Amino acid sequence: MIQDGSNVVLQNHTSSPFADYYSFIQQYNGILIQDATIKICIDKNGIQKFITGNYFTTSSWEISGLNNNAIKLNIALAEYYNIPIETRADKKIIVSETNIPQLVYAFDYLNPRDKSRTTIILNEDLEILSENDHRSYFSAVDSTVTGKIFKPDPLTSAETNYAGAYRDFNDADTAVLTAQLFDVTFKVQFENDTFFLRTDSVIIKDLNAPSTPVVTSLTPDFNFTRSASGFEDVNAFYHIINFSNYILSLGYVNLQNFYIEIDPHGASGADQSFYVSAAIPTIQFGEGGVDDAEDADAIVHEFTHAISDKASPESNSGLERRALDEGYGDYFAASYSRMFSDYHWNLIFSWDGHNEFWNGRNANTNKHYPEDNSADYYGSSEIWSGALMDIFDAIGKENTDKIVLESLYGSFPNMTMPDAAQMILSSEETLFGGLYYSVIYDILDLRGLFTLVPIDVSNALSEIQFINSDGFTFRDEALIIKLPLVEQYTLEIFDIEGKLIHIATGNSEVISILPSSMQKGINIIRITTAQTKISYKIEKL
Repeated sequence: MIQDGSNVVLQNHTSSPFADYYSFIQQYNGILIQDATIKICIDKNGIQKFITGNYFTTSSWEISGLNNNAIKLNIALAEYYNIPIETRADKKIIVSETNIPQLVYAFDYLNPRDKSRTTIILNEDLEILSENDHRSYFSAVDSTVTGKIFKPDPLTSAETNYAGAYRDFNDADTAVLTAQLFDVTFKVQFENDTFFLRTDSVIIKDLNAPSTPVVTSLTPDFNFTRSASGFEDVNAFYHIINFSNYILSLGYVNLQNFYIEIDPHGASGADQSFYVSAAIPTIQFGEGGVDDAEDADAIVHEFTHAISDKASPESNSGLERRALDEGYGDYFAASYSRMFSDYHWNLIFSWDGHNEFWNGRNANTNKHYPEDNSADYYGSSEIWSGALMDIFDAIGKENTDKIVLESLYGSFPNMTMPDAAQMILSSEETLFGGLYYSVIYDILDLRGLFTLVPIDVSNALSEIQFINSDGFTFRDEALIIKLPLVEQYTLEIFDIEGKLIHIATGNSEVISILPSSMQKGINIIRITTAQTKISYKIEKL
């Protein structure tokens, strides 16, 4: 029987232009707990902006150990999931909604053929408890070349609907669709007398069926119409590079410093596209219905999954968390399209969807939390994309894009929409110091996203400053709390289970808390004065 306590270990550290984000994963007796992730944000002044995530109380746990011998998949499971029989399992702990822990086996496999990744979790009897394919669906020398693209799609630029002559016609060239092609210039790599659709970070590649050779050129032009497979190659490459360069212009360099492979003719030809999180991340665009790589909405949506994964690795699990990621993708699809035109901006996948093939999605619904939240996380995502687009309309594209990008760093497994709403407010306070706080709060509140009141209260509202959170958390230095004026206060410190472990009173403007006043792990500080009462979460490592 295992009866030891738990601890946290650093999982990853990412940085935005404005703050550092630390992800810790909880362990119990040295075994990782599934989805037990804690996120801490420290701004560039060393001040802790928030601590959030999932942390389990383990004092009552008793877990029977699994077989210590290494196990491998049985033949039937290996064949069904296309996982090599020699793949070995890691032990993990999964926790029920009633805080009952269970030791399990987790098999994780990266398929070298199509770069897909599969994780399955089995109990001690090798019964499947869950599976995750880690896919996020929606249903040399640089040289400048020319090419033709849709900007962002033929229906938006023509300001028309999918009907009549403005239909797919199985990829055939038609006069009205060819008239919507735009000439652009962009950079590719030149090697051995050949121009390739690749950069140091993005490459067009044939990853999966249908087998379609990637287009290259001996001259600096990639001027294809949509009947040629090279058109989708160029269209996908251009919009990913263009969107990536825009993010770089906002200062988010660390969100773009990764390598990704793109297959514009993949997904086994299905009418869907997906992003795969892996050591080498990939995106495959399907060809069913309208080719997905012909629609900038689909391209940017899938690339947003990659950006989200870069900001907060291995965080996209749980129904609401997946709905949020779909909402982020739809938001940036709409935001990017509005760089070119506001026509039908709310119709996400304007060309690929909203036709006889599938219905697409809408970034301008009146969906409300929690009644419109459901197991259909694609439908639920419209709550989040709608809220973000309301913010877009209130404070502008660039301001909203920055706030949303910053908030991606705070994502964690099983995150809820109210968690994400609080993250948006925290990101606004980090970037703009509360300038848009009230406007954004009202928008998110109208969507029902503050039905769960977070324990953290923004400094923009409290005027209480927490100083040296970084030193306190990581270096055993004192935490300094500065009140807005000299006044009588009561300071209480609770552990994660709500047990009072320290109390102090005084009459001062500055309160100093020594590390010895807290237990290791998450602690809750509550300060009560005649003017205010706030609670603040902080972790002591």
